[in-house]
Amino acid sequence: MIIGYLLLTAALGWVGSRITLKADITDLLPEGDPSGDDLRFYLREFGATDPFFFSLTRDGPDDDEALEEAASSLAAKLAATGLVRDTRYGFSEEEGIDAARRAMAHLPVLVPAERMEDLRQRLSPEGIRTALARLKSRSATLTMAGPRKQLASEDPLALIELVPAPGPGAGAPVPLDPASGLFLSQDGASLLLLATPRRPPQDMEFSKKLLRAVENVEAEMAEESAGITIAHAGGHLFAVQDEARIRHDIASTVSLSLGAIATLFALILRRLRLLLILLVPLTLSTLWTLGVAAIYPGHLNVVTVAFAAILLGMGDDSLTHLYLRFREETAGGLERAAALRAALGATGPSILLATLTSGLAFASLTFVQFRGLSELGLIAAIGMVNLLVSVLFLFPAMLSLGPPISMGGGGPALPGLVTEPIVRFHRWGVKHRPWVLAAAAAVVLVAGAACARLQFTSDIKALRGADPAQESLDSVLRPFGGIPDPIHLIREGSDVEQALEAAGEVVPLCGKLRDEGLITGCSSVTSWLPPRSVQRARFDALSSIPWSAAAAELRAEAERMDLRAGFFAPFLANLARYGDWEAVRMDPGLTGPEGVPAAGLAGSAAAVSLFPVSGRTPSEILARARRIEPRLFDPETRVASVGLAVERLASVIQADFRRASLIALIAVAAAALAAFRSAARLLLVAVPVISGSLLMLGGLAALGIPINLMNLVATPLVFGLGIHFGVYIVHRHLQEGGADVPKVLRHTGGAIALTGLTTIAGFGSLLSAEFAGLRSMGWVVVLGIGGCLAAALLILPLLLHRETSGSRRSR
Repeated sequence: MIIGYLLLTAALGWVGSRITLKADITDLLPEGDPSGDDLRFYLREFGATDPFFFSLTRDGPDDDEALEEAASSLAAKLAATGLVRDTRYGFSEEEGIDAARRAMAHLPVLVPAERMEDLRQRLSPEGIRTALARLKSRSATLTMAGPRKQLASEDPLALIELVPAPGPGAGAPVPLDPASGLFLSQDGASLLLLATPRRPPQDMEFSKKLLRAVENVEAEMAEESAGITIAHAGGHLFAVQDEARIRHDIASTVSLSLGAIATLFALILRRLRLLLILLVPLTLSTLWTLGVAAIYPGHLNVVTVAFAAILLGMGDDSLTHLYLRFREETAGGLERAAALRAALGATGPSILLATLTSGLAFASLTFVQFRGLSELGLIAAIGMVNLLVSVLFLFPAMLSLGPPISMGGGGPALPGLVTEPIVRFHRWGVKHRPWVLAAAAAVVLVAGAACARLQFTSDIKALRGADPAQESLDSVLRPFGGIPDPIHLIREGSDVEQALEAAGEVVPLCGKLRDEGLITGCSSVTSWLPPRSVQRARFDALSSIPWSAAAAELRAEAERMDLRAGFFAPFLANLARYGDWEAVRMDPGLTGPEGVPAAGLAGSAAAVSLFPVSGRTPSEILARARRIEPRLFDPETRVASVGLAVERLASVIQADFRRASLIALIAVAAAALAAFRSAARLLLVAVPVISGSLLMLGGLAALGIPINLMNLVATPLVFGLGIHFGVYIVHRHLQEGGADVPKVLRHTGGAIALTGLTTIAGFGSLLSAEFAGLRSMGWVVVLGIGGCLAAALLILPLLLHRETSGSRRSR
């Protein structure tokens, strides 16, 4: 049986080693919640939410040309990797010419209604004369050369000024220097380059490949562009860093848990061989759970990674109780086989009850909204089943196959160093029981009152703690004033045309929000790719313009001014097309002749991005938007925002905390009541849990530690962990027929002291985690289980003594 178990464990361990690690916020958001679902929809349909940022800083005097040259070289090298879709570090003259050429080809369908009268004036004889006179004046100087000369041939009347700015970045809060057309910092010393990777940060292998390529490119740039420092940041850096931190936290928490537990067992039991025997089922149970988790749910995240500390911290409890009872029976003169049967018969029921109640407490978490907490509940419940198999089958088989263990005399199961202080306190407490119980009750009541100050937070950044990726992002964007997370309003339709029409309805709202100082601007695909119905309406409204007459007037005026009419051939060719709808209309699925899909379009959905003013929250902006245009926010309008999702998590945390605690308490109470069949004994079993939970919550409030996304995981679990202590003590007390409590403390009490300390050590290993959220989880469990342990060993025995004395008096 053992060989088969080990083979299956090896297979599951291999499967578990390939488990996926997810570190993105979307992996934690509740299913069915609009803020989470809309953000997932945006990520899935529109790709990465964030560009990858590069800052180029000149060490010496400001030199726009040097920065632009370095940015051009960096963009070319990034493009050569094949990992980025496009790069942008400004709006160059060449890009302006290209954008102007495309806009001029479709001018009649791009000019908004409010600019049409201006268009008529510029095409009037007076407007043409004024524009050509200006061109002639410039042609006499050196300003009419290169791209500007080409732009003059494409658009001599400056009609492009009437068209909304095309292309990415229009309306976006990117610092565009008007003189150079570059994304420059205010002091001119730094230039910002934005690259759009081909895959989102959630694609971990792509993110790693991208970062390796970026490091190689920056190394090449360091040799080519002396005096220019390049730094990078972005979502892909966060993803890679977080995966590394998760792996580190798995390794550190597991190793420290094992090390702390090993130290405690070595110091107290003083049997290294036995220590190794105890660690085998613990390790194998963890591998089993990891393997099953790799099958379903198929991944770990920053919350579920805590399962290893949970199993290692709890798993030794049952093993220790079984072993110490086996040692006790052997010390009493029984042979190994008989001692094993006696130990299993004595401790089996309490082991089964304690493990099942813990499993129920964990399983109850699957009913909460927070996915990280729900998945941890599932994985931990599976782990409880694996532990039960190890304790009741594997561990006894290992003990039965081992060599004889010398137990010595029939003394206490643990050295007096552990048990005697507990027994002495009990004897002293019996003499001063009213005062001791009153003091304990006062402490618990004070802790309960302090719970009113307990706070809840959804601050994701605070959970991360020391965060090099965030520091890099802040450093890169600081010279440019930072770039806020956008709010994406997604409008859908039955086809692209309807989606564009729906998105176009949002654009007037953007202007109102900007006028009220809530957003710095917005970016909409409809500003440079209007829906076909709008295009047709604009075309019809301009149909009265005599395009051919304007062309004739331009030729005539050019001759009068001694300008070559042939110079304006591109412009004249467009004028000849403007009366033809089929020639000027734009395909709503394309941005240019290359057939590149329009940014902001995905299938039959179009996105309008709002850029909040610093200090304005997404919920504040959306609340005002709904009051201004309530009809826009029907069920078909999606709102995708990381900031909004984070805000939403605060209410989820509070609701889940209450729900998970209540469900766990009911499940534990039901299991204990079914086992003991006595309300009085149920209350006794619950003393450590209730006392420890109040001490934990009150301690958190007093220390100013809020309930957050991650330590929320630990708070309801104290019910499942703390119930062990009450179950073992009350069950042993019943087995002894109400015998003197000191005997119970010397045997079961000592085992509880050892296992409680190992549980604290197991969870205490989370204090070494790099994620601040995991560290806060460690503090919660140390406080909670520490309180449960103190109540079980110091207060519950006094209540049992009172119950025993009362029973004897009644008899």
